Amino acid sequence: MLLNHSKMQFFGHVLSKDGLELNPGTQYDVLSIRLSSCSSSPCTMPRGTNVTVNAEFTSNGSPTTPSLKHEAYYILNAIKTKATITPTTCEGVACPLQGDLGLRFSASIYVNPSLPALRGKLRWELTNDSKEVVLCYQIPISIS
Repeated sequence: MLLNHSKMQFFGHVLSKDGLELNPGTQYDVLSIRLSSCSSSPCTMPRGTNVTVNAEFTSNGSPTTPSLKHEAYYILNAIKTKATITPTTCEGVACPLQGDLGLRFSASIYVNPSLPALRGKLRWELTNDSKEVVLCYQIPISIS
């Protein structure tokens, strides 16, 4: 899905930006989010698979650090379950990477087969070396 200021696009499907929830206290702004399994909203996440998540963002002039920690959660029926992601930390002199639109990170999320087949949300948090949440968003998903 690609974002602009008024709408977001899921690989050609234009939807209102209401589907993407940004935490208002975060320092960075999302420019684009792509899930390898997504062709429409909600993004389908098949159980037993790995889904690649690519996100580009801008730091809005906030300092960036050479280490960003990722945490992801499924929110299904108001229950928050930690997701397995790889890598959990983006480290090094070139982290975060420069993408086409802004700064970029990429990770793979494992969709555990024991998850129920439900609609819900995927919550993604990115924290800096000081353990401050610099980016936090939720997107609508459907576990299949």
